[in-house]
Amino acid sequence: MKERLRQEVGNLKEQARLCSIIVDEMSISSKYIYDRKMDCFFGQQTAKENSGAAENTSNIMLANKVLCFVATGLSTAYRIPCGFFFMNRLSGKLLYHLTKEVTSEVEKCGMCVLRIVTDNHKINVTMMRHLGNGSLKPVVTQACCHSFM
Repeated sequence: MKERLRQEVGNLKEQARLCSIIVDEMSISSKYIYDRKMDCFFGQQTAKENSGAAENTSNIMLANKVLCFVATGLSTAYRIPCGFFFMNRLSGKLLYHLTKEVTSEVEKCGMCVLRIVTDNHKINVTMMRHLGNGSLKPVVTQACCHSFM
């Protein structure tokens, strides 16, 4: 995804690099599938609250949701997928960390994230509270490339 984002950024003018990150979670059916060609399993969750714990094959959590991050242009019409994670349980704190990570990577590719867009789900509100240092405000200051302003 980083490769595609870098290629897209290379084709954009400076003002067109201003973007929003849309965060959305969608339900999927839980399946655990083995791919012979790639010699790996698919279907388990890819992001966990406590990723330091050793993973045991007997306690694999199957994903039943996918969390998507999409960059969308503010002055130019484009939508570029910039991250997705397969989830089972998502907390506001984990969503906060994933959003910060994705936003940071998108900005490293040359984009300037001016806003984060979500629906009003409880987990998203908690994430916005974390971004606002404990308070919920309509605007949260984003550490971004200020050369555009």
